[in-house]
Parts: sequence; C-alpha cells; structure tokens
Amino acid sequence: MSDAYSNNNEQTTSTSTKTKPDEIFSDLRGEDIESGDLAAQEIESVCMQCYENGMTKILLTKIPFFKEVVISSFACEHCGHRDNEIMNASSIQENGAKASFKMTESRDLQRNMIRSQYCNVRIEELDFEIPALKTNKGIFTTIEGLLTRAFEDIERDQPLRKIECPEVAEQIDTFLEKARRTCGLKQFEMDDNKPADPCVTIIFRDPSGNSFVENPHAPYPDPRLRIDHFPRTREEEVAMGFAHTEADEKALANIDEEEENNSAALPEAHGGLDLENEVISIPTECPNCGKPAEANFKQINIPFFKQVILMANVCEHCGEKSNEVKSGMGFEPLGEKLQLTILGAAKQGQLEHEFDLARDVLKSDTCGLAIPEFDFEMGRGAINGKFTTIEGILQDIKRTILSNPFTSGDSAMVASKENVSDFGKKIDKILAGELQVTLILDDPAAGNSYIQNPNAPEVDPRLTSVTYERTEEQKEDLGLDLMVTENYS
Repeated sequence: MSDAYSNNNEQTTSTSTKTKPDEIFSDLRGEDIESGDLAAQEIESVCMQCYENGMTKILLTKIPFFKEVVISSFACEHCGHRDNEIMNASSIQENGAKASFKMTESRDLQRNMIRSQYCNVRIEELDFEIPALKTNKGIFTTIEGLLTRAFEDIERDQPLRKIECPEVAEQIDTFLEKARRTCGLKQFEMDDNKPADPCVTIIFRDPSGNSFVENPHAPYPDPRLRIDHFPRTREEEVAMGFAHTEADEKALANIDEEEENNSAALPEAHGGLDLENEVISIPTECPNCGKPAEANFKQINIPFFKQVILMANVCEHCGEKSNEVKSGMGFEPLGEKLQLTILGAAKQGQLEHEFDLARDVLKSDTCGLAIPEFDFEMGRGAINGKFTTIEGILQDIKRTILSNPFTSGDSAMVASKENVSDFGKKIDKILAGELQVTLILDDPAAGNSYIQNPNAPEVDPRLTSVTYERTEEQKEDLGLDLMVTENYS
C-alpha cells in the first residue's frame, strides 16, 4: 500500500508541474481537454460496489467567468463501476441565486452548466421540476445532458408501470413525447426529420448560489439569461446543513429579548430617530380636504445605488393618498442622463420583455423624461418623484398626457386631438412589446435617478449613463446659483 501511495505521489507531482507553483486551481482550457493534457491527480481508492481498488481522478480548476471547482471521477476496472461529481471550492455565497434561461435555438442545448447538490430545476412550460434531493450530487454537464438524464430517469420504470398501472404509464409516455419535442431533444417526424428548436424557459434556483449556466457572450450579459439573487429562508439553511441547534435558538431568543428590552432606547443619530428600521410619522394637513393627516417617512438603501427617502401621505377623512421619493444624498457635480433601450418582445422574446418592464425605476422630482422615437419630452414637474417600474413610468406618462386639460377636453391647446390619442396607443404598443424605443431619464441633479441593472455589478449593454455639464438655466432652476457653500460669514 505504501508503494501504491508513493507511485501516486510521484504521478501527482509530475502532473502538477503543468501549472504555476503558486496556483492551486488551473484554468480549464479547451485545448487541454482535447489533448487530455489535464493536471489531474490520481488516487487509488476502494470501489463501493465490488470493494476492489479503483482509481479516482481529481482536477482542481477554474471555470471562466465563474469560480473554482473540484471535479472528481472514479472508475473501477474490476466491475466497471463509474462515478463522477463536481464540488465548489469556494464558500457558500451570501445570497442564493436564480438563473432564468430562455432557450430558443438548438445550440442552447450545448451550453455547459453546473448544478450544485442544492439546486432545484424547473421548466415552466411543462410544469416539470427536478427537485434538490439529499442524495443529489453536483454535476458538470450540458443543458442537453441534464434534460436527457432527467427524462431517462422517469422512463426507466416504465416497463413496471405498464404492468401495474397502464393508464399512468400511457400518460407518462405522452408527457415524455411532448417534453422531448418542446425541449428540442426529439425531431419532428412530419418535417423531414428536421431538428426542433427548443422553446422553454429553464429556471435554476440554488440557495447556495453555486450553480452556473454558461454565457457565450461573456463578459457581456446574455439577453436570454437572467440572474437574480435572493435571501435564503431558515428552511433552506437547514437543508444545506446549517442546522439551527437548540443553543442557536436560545441565543436568537436572547437577542430578540434584549432588543425588546432596549426598544425604548433610541439611537443617537438623527436626533434619536431610527430612519433605517422605523417608519417615521409626523402630523400634517391633507392637501385635499385640509383636515389633520399623517405623513410617513422611511429611509431605504437601493442596491448598487444609494439611500433614498420614501414619503407617503394618507388622509383618513377623505381617503387622499400620495407618495413621493426624495434622494438621501446631495447634488452631484455633473448632470446625468440614463438611456434604456427597450427592444420589445419581437426581438428578444416575451419573457425578456416582461423582465424589462419589471425593472425598478427611481425618478427624482428633478428628472425629466424623453422618448426620442416619438419626439417626446416631459419636464421635471409633470410627474412627481416616485419609485416604480418601467411599466409604471410608461403608464404614468400615458395617464399624464391623456388626462392633461391642455391636451384633452374642450380646453385642449393642441392642433389635433387624434395625435394625443395616437400617442396613448403607441405607449400601449411599447407595453405589449410591439415597438422598440429608447427611454431617457435626464436628471440635472445627477445621481438622484436610477434604472435597475439586473446584471449588476456587470455592465448592461442596453443601459447607458452619460454625464454632462449643467446649463446656467438648469443651475438657476435647481437654485444652485444662489447656494453659498463657502465663507458663510
């Protein structure tokens, strides 16, 4: 056994010299895979099927634009048993990750992917799910390999089902036929055996954040691959092995009790007000009926942006409600113009179009709006500052234009009311994904308006930010020309 160990040790040393001495994880390169010149370590180990000695190969590598992983492969020459597994060498991520991949081409099936043992896979169109079981292992495969293995696992017990429950077996055969065609794994018989393009959305939800779907456009974002991050639940932490013991539960209970006991003690900052964890209410008058009402304030942090203050007024007498957003920071030295290209469903698919409409938008009260394709501009005072979505801001534009007394009704001051009606129809077409337009948020205050980048911290190719020098008119409008910030005395 010592001889075997020394031989393996010599082989490990010889293969490890292919990488730099200070590098534990080597880059995974295509030419090394084709030539078989991989820096893999070989270790003799026991086969769990026949209990004879087999060989385990371990490769420590880095997957481009992902992270370090450990790939292990076992083979037994006595009984033929083989097994492989992939493990993440990095730590559990701070948040979970959900990857939504819209497949529209047959080559999408060849994308490499990593599915960790905690990853749940779901196909929305088929209402089909591959759950994350405790017996799962991490795998490195392709989309086609994952789907093929899943459907074969279901089909494996079909002979027994056809004997015990023929009706269920027939339903499963029908489902597998539909699933393979929808996913592009089977050809259409009536179309000269032409391969069918897949038309499904696969969602990989991994609370560990260590699953991966290849992006052939990297380092640029993939318009059909969306990555979202989410906080883990207590149940997911327990399933991943972060068990909450009785001691942990008692410690958490003690912390909660201390917080309750200390709730009367307010923080010293902001005059004793906890702006981040509490909603602050102050008495005011309702602007509609003039009766006493309450104004509520809450400070929040927008990821990859800054602090903002949400304000909401509610009147219990007349039911008047209003909300507004104020920046929690000062003016930037330059103005900023945010430009978002909305491609529509015709170019990027309905799902991606819905993702675009769901982007968060923070419009400050100093921000103007524009759609160059319609030769349309709206000043900063038309719509108050608010935190909404792309869909919400487009609906606000339509509502403001159509309900404005100067563009509709008897007092309209436009040459043709039909133009106003056509403008509303164009907004509806944008929302339906039938038009490609550019939405511009022009904020001379700079840094106080925001459009969500779902690929953050990576760059979004359809979202650009341009800074510019403020004009004298803008400085006067913002009151900056009258501000004195030096030599107050």
